[in-house]
Amino acid sequence: MAMPLLGPNELGGLVNDLQPTVASLAATTDASIQLFPQVDLVSRCFTNVVLPTGDIKVNDPPLSTGIENYKEFWQALTGLSGESQNFDGNGSYTRFQTGGGSHFVSTGQAVGGGPSSVQFGNAIVQPIGARPARPAVRPPYNRTFACYKNPIPDINGAATTSGP
Repeated sequence: MAMPLLGPNELGGLVNDLQPTVASLAATTDASIQLFPQVDLVSRCFTNVVLPTGDIKVNDPPLSTGIENYKEFWQALTGLSGESQNFDGNGSYTRFQTGGGSHFVSTGQAVGGGPSSVQFGNAIVQPIGARPARPAVRPPYNRTFACYKNPIPDINGAATTSGP
């Protein structure tokens, strides 16, 4: 009585149709054994380092706001989206007033950027410094050290360079 249900037109046909799916599911399950530990490392990094860093209030007088830096980030994005509105006939472009003054300034060459990475401009007043100060040497990068084991960065401990 059950034999017609197991025939190629019924359940037997369904098994043949599902065979590729079952094979793909098995391969995905095998790959997840390698994936989930990596996802756990990223999750720990966010939980232990990235998110607590975002909760720090940046003390940068006279520009201090007294709010967490992740909130400052979203406020900056909101301001930028308002800046980019198409409010005139020139199209939807973000325009920044670069200013112009008698004090020549340069960003210096970016690491790995080549000579074309240098930016130039003219400042209205003499620059008094930079925050944070550019380190003398590039910080070490260790791919074998887990991110979640890093301490929360000291955002307010950055050195300031004085202008010329």
